[in-house]
Amino acid sequence: MEINESDYSFITVNLSSIENYDLPMGFKSVMLVLYAIIIIVSINGNVVLLYTIYTMPKKRINANNYFVASFAISDILMGTLCIPFTCISNILYSYWPFGSMMCPIVSFAQVGIVLQRSFIMMAVSFERHHAIARRMKKPFAKRKVKLVILTLWLIAIIGATPTAVFSTIVHLPFEPGIRGLCLENWPSNTNRDLYNSIILSVQYGIPLIILTFTYVHIGYIIWNNKIPGEVDTVRDNKIAKSKRKTVKMLVAVVLMFIFTWLPLHSLNIFGDIDPSIYDRMYVHMVWLGFHWLALSNSASGCVIYIAMSSVFRNGFKRCLYNVSCGRLYCLKSSLTYNDSRLKRSYSNFSPHIRRCSSDASSVYRLKSWNKLSLEMDPTNNNRGRRHSVDVTC
Repeated sequence: MEINESDYSFITVNLSSIENYDLPMGFKSVMLVLYAIIIIVSINGNVVLLYTIYTMPKKRINANNYFVASFAISDILMGTLCIPFTCISNILYSYWPFGSMMCPIVSFAQVGIVLQRSFIMMAVSFERHHAIARRMKKPFAKRKVKLVILTLWLIAIIGATPTAVFSTIVHLPFEPGIRGLCLENWPSNTNRDLYNSIILSVQYGIPLIILTFTYVHIGYIIWNNKIPGEVDTVRDNKIAKSKRKTVKMLVAVVLMFIFTWLPLHSLNIFGDIDPSIYDRMYVHMVWLGFHWLALSNSASGCVIYIAMSSVFRNGFKRCLYNVSCGRLYCLKSSLTYNDSRLKRSYSNFSPHIRRCSSDASSVYRLKSWNKLSLEMDPTNNNRGRRHSVDVTC
């Protein structure tokens, strides 16, 4: 049996010279900080995306929102289940300290999540292409979108199953039973190379071709063609501007995916051609840097959505408002989408409002947050007007 490792698992090392891979303390410190940043951003940022979608009126939730929710779930799983274990094993220990049970689980989750994100990006590009390039009058049914997402998750699980089957702990020959590496124990190099080639093609090569074609075509349609039947210039400009903004955001997500994963894939390909390159210390450090860059894609998506989408940006502000309020349940009740519902919801929370009014300085601060939250609500028809109800909590 030959010991091999997945491109998405852990560091390929020379089992007879593990001491040569002891990383400089300064490099370890920097990498730990960088990993901590992407863990914090990926978890908190994607929770904001999910919460924003959850608090939307059901009528406003479209196909793209379901795809974004699937993205967010996969990135949260990456930030909680994969990145911490990878960081600790690669940076702090240079071996696998979490036992034989967690080895196949983490390896399987990492491959499955990466595959699922690639599938969802392709699904989003197809949906946008049908809606814009083919001028689809009726959007995809929500039930159909949910079925597509579920199917893509199942395909990703099936694709990652060999990783779970062959991942195991391999103990180092010079310290048997003490240290071990989480590796894939394949029957032969041929099987390993075939599987890695398929994963590389499905996760990166095929999506790259499909995404490039669909978004180039969509961009050409939006920037050069006029939507038929529209005669109102002002309305035409608003619709075109909205579509361009959406496409720019999606293209930014795709470009980030391409450039964050390209260095690691390139290095892995060179390593398969010439495995001796991993015997060099600087290549080992470069691999860790590229590995961090690839995993940072789980944090970059939520940052792009919040920065480029007014809906998710306002959701982020509402989350900040609730954190300052100190009550996580306030958001859905307080930020209603019309004045009548706003008054009714806060009449039910009068005891909480009175308790918050005990501190004058905090009341003034929370009133300011309330005004900001009312102004930022994209569906509030009374933005800029004075409201008769002061909400302090």
